[in-house]
Amino acid sequence: MTGMTREPPLFIYNSQHDRAAAEYLNDLFKMAAVKKIPDIHFQWIQGLLHIRLRVGSSMQAHEILDTVTAKLIDTKIRSRANMDLSQFQSPMDGRISLRYSDDISIDVRVNVVPSHGGQKIVCRLLDQANASLTLDDIGMPALADDAFRNMLKEEQGLILVTGPTGSGKTTTLYAALNEINDGSLNINTIEQPVEYVVPGFVQLNVTPYLSFASGLRALLRQDPDVILIGEIRDQETAEIAIQAANTGHLVLATLHANNGAQAIPRLLDLGVDRQTLASVLIGVIAQRLVDTLNKDMTHESSGITDYERYWLKQNGLPNITGEILRAESKQAFVGKRPIIELIKSDKYVKRAILAGEGEMGVLNAAARQLQFDTLGQAAIRMVSNRETTMDKVQRLIKDDSVTPRVRRLGDVLISKGLITFGQANDAAEYQLQERKKGKVVKLGQILISNLLVSQEQVSEAIGYTEGAVEFLNELAASRKISYKLLQGVVELWRTERHQESLFDLVIEQDLITKGKLYEEVFNSDGYGYTPAESSSVDGTRAAALASV
Repeated sequence: MTGMTREPPLFIYNSQHDRAAAEYLNDLFKMAAVKKIPDIHFQWIQGLLHIRLRVGSSMQAHEILDTVTAKLIDTKIRSRANMDLSQFQSPMDGRISLRYSDDISIDVRVNVVPSHGGQKIVCRLLDQANASLTLDDIGMPALADDAFRNMLKEEQGLILVTGPTGSGKTTTLYAALNEINDGSLNINTIEQPVEYVVPGFVQLNVTPYLSFASGLRALLRQDPDVILIGEIRDQETAEIAIQAANTGHLVLATLHANNGAQAIPRLLDLGVDRQTLASVLIGVIAQRLVDTLNKDMTHESSGITDYERYWLKQNGLPNITGEILRAESKQAFVGKRPIIELIKSDKYVKRAILAGEGEMGVLNAAARQLQFDTLGQAAIRMVSNRETTMDKVQRLIKDDSVTPRVRRLGDVLISKGLITFGQANDAAEYQLQERKKGKVVKLGQILISNLLVSQEQVSEAIGYTEGAVEFLNELAASRKISYKLLQGVVELWRTERHQESLFDLVIEQDLITKGKLYEEVFNSDGYGYTPAESSSVDGTRAAALASV
C-alpha cells in the first residue's frame, strides 16, 4: 500500500536553475516571520517583480527582481499554494504552510489578482501562535476586559466585533473562544479563509462553492453551542446569524462599521428585524490596533501643541494636561495594543434600538456605561497613560471619534481640569475591584476620599450628566419642584443647551434655589450609598447619582 506523500516543510528546488528562487523565498518568509511582518506584496510590473513589505501601518520597498527570477517565484508560490499555473485572468486564493523549526512555523494566506501590466500576489503571514492567545494576552483595559468576559458568559445571543482590515478582530474573537473553550462546548467557525487552526473546533472555509449563508445553515445542523462568523456582509447571512442567536446559540461575528454604535443601523440596513436585534444583541466591540511605546527606552516628552489642542477640540475630546511622550523612530515602538470601544446591550441601548434612534441614540445610551469609551476617548487615554503617542493616535482615529451628548461624572471633572485621565481611570478600576468583592462604591465618593475634588465640585459636575435628570425627577415626584416645568427644562437641555449644567438651568428657570437644590444633593448621600443602607437612604436618588 502506498502511503500519502508528505508535503516538504519549505519551498523546494528541482535543479540548479530554480534553486536560487526557492532559497530566496525561504529566506524572505523566515525574515518576515521573525520580524513579525504581516504581509508580503509581490507585484509584476513590465516583467520585473517589485517586492514590498507591510511594516506597521506603512508599506516599505524591499527589492526589485529580474524577469527570469520573477517567473520562477511566481511558479514557486502558485505551486506551493495549489493554484492553477496557467490561470492569469481570474483572482485566486490559496494557502501555504512553512515549517522552519519547532520554534518557527507559519501559515500563509495567498491571494492572486490580475492587474494592469502584470499581476499582484499578496501573502499574509498568519501567526498560529495567535490561535492560542487568551484575553489576558489581548491587553484590553480592565473595565472593558471585565465587561467582555461577562458578555461571554451568556449562553445565547450575538456579540459583534467591528474594525477595518488588520485591526485584530479575528485575534480578539479567537481569544474569546479560548476563554470559553473548556471542552464542554461544540465550537464552530466559518471564515474566508480560516486564519487560525484550532484542534477540536469545526472550521469551515468559504469558497466559490460554499457561501457564508449556506455554510452557516449547514453548521446549524451540527448541534453547535458557539458559532464564529468571519463576517456578516449580506442580508441572508445577517438573518441566519440573528436566527441562530435567537435559538440557543452564542454567535460571535465581525461586521463592517466605523464604530460600535454604527453596527446597529448597519444590521438594520441589512434587513434585520429591530425587535429581534434588540432581544438577541449582547454587545458590540469596535477596535483599532495602535503601536505601543517601548517601556525599556527613554522617550522625549512635552506638552501638547496648539494643533493637537485644536484636533482634540474638533473631535470632541478633552484637553490633555501635563506632558505626553514623543517618539518617531521604529525602534521606539514594540508591539501593538487594541484601542477598545465596548457597548453592552443594556436596557438603555435596547430602548434606543427599539425607538429607532440610530447611531447617536445608541452612543448616548452606551455613554452611561462604566466601561464605555469612544475610540477617540480610549485612544487619548492611552496617550495620557504614556502607552503611545498623539501622532499614532491621530493617524488611526481621524473621523471615527463620534462624541456622545451624554456625559459621565469623570468626563465632566476631566473637562474642567479637576482630575486627570489617569485619576479617573484609577478610580473606575478601584470601583470595579470593589464591585467584584460585592461592594458598591461610587466614583464621586472615591474621588472625594482621595482628596482630588470636593463634595461641592462633584455635586456641580453631576449637573452635566444624565444622573441630574433622574435626581430632579425624584425631586419632582416628591413635589419639591414642578414636574411639568421640569420636563420643559430637560427638553431644552437635551436639544439646545446640553453643554450646560441642568442644575444651572433649573435654577435659572426659578424651579428651585441653588441653596435648596444643593441641600437636597448633599442630603441624598448619593456618594456613599450601598444596598445594605437602603433602609436609611433614599435609594432612587442615590442610584441616580451613582450612575454618573
